[in-house]
Amino acid sequence: MHVGCAVNGHVSCDPLLAYSDILAKSCIIKGANEYGLLVENGANIQFINSQFTDASLANIWLDGAVDVNHDSLCGAQGCVIKDSTITSAIGSGNGVVINAGAGTNAFVDCDISHNSENGIVIAEHTKNNHLTGNSVFGNARNGIEDNE
Repeated sequence: MHVGCAVNGHVSCDPLLAYSDILAKSCIIKGANEYGLLVENGANIQFINSQFTDASLANIWLDGAVDVNHDSLCGAQGCVIKDSTITSAIGSGNGVVINAGAGTNAFVDCDISHNSENGIVIAEHTKNNHLTGNSVFGNARNGIEDNE
């Protein structure tokens, strides 16, 4: 599932568009894709009681972009993933990536396990992201890779 507009992974909307106010419950997002959920430029995207599995880069990738001062230009803002399972990313896949420019996102009471790389990657220049009540275990590298 892709929320945003980009060309080759770079936000390219003109004018800059933000997609917002999406609520998804009890979804299964699975299969041999690069991303399960890719939010490039969106706000208030919520997934509740959902399952993300088998992606090759990341089961969930919250993307963004920053300016030369590392301030967010656009990206995933205010997204919430709650009571969900994020597991079994394949190849070089991570469970969750919160990329530079993404901010004020939350992962609450999720099972983030058995991914082929890290459970959660927090990139530099992200702000105010919250991880609360999650089980992060059995990932091949780190449970949480904090590059902040």
